[in-house]
Amino acid sequence: MKVLAVAGVLILAALAAPSVQAADIKAAIPFEFAVSEQTLPAGEYTVRRVASSPGILLLQGTDMKTAVFITTIGVQSTKSSEPAKFVFRRYGDRHVLRQVWMGSDNLGRELLKSKLELEIARGVSPAKEKVAIAATTR
Repeated sequence: MKVLAVAGVLILAALAAPSVQAADIKAAIPFEFAVSEQTLPAGEYTVRRVASSPGILLLQGTDMKTAVFITTIGVQSTKSSEPAKFVFRRYGDRHVLRQVWMGSDNLGRELLKSKLELEIARGVSPAKEKVAIAATTR
């Protein structure tokens, strides 16, 4: 009976504890870039997690004119912690958003390759590079 009472208290404590959410991140992106099936202009963007779906992020322009839901998968760094950043893949003079790191641990989110990215990649030589833009937490 004591075991059941202790288990009940632990379950109630877990349900009452506030859920820990990573802070939103914000960065000034100095170039036009592709994300999902869209091309977005240079500007200031915020990323936040969608609480009900851990694999979905909301990318929103701070001008409030642009908003894109992004489907992602989890990635892990070998470092103990990664700074908040947006990581782009550069194909020639085009940039594609590939990863978002929220800056709280060594877990990031990687975007699934879109048809647009595959189309962009087909048009350039195999040489491509990563471009990281530092972000701040809000």
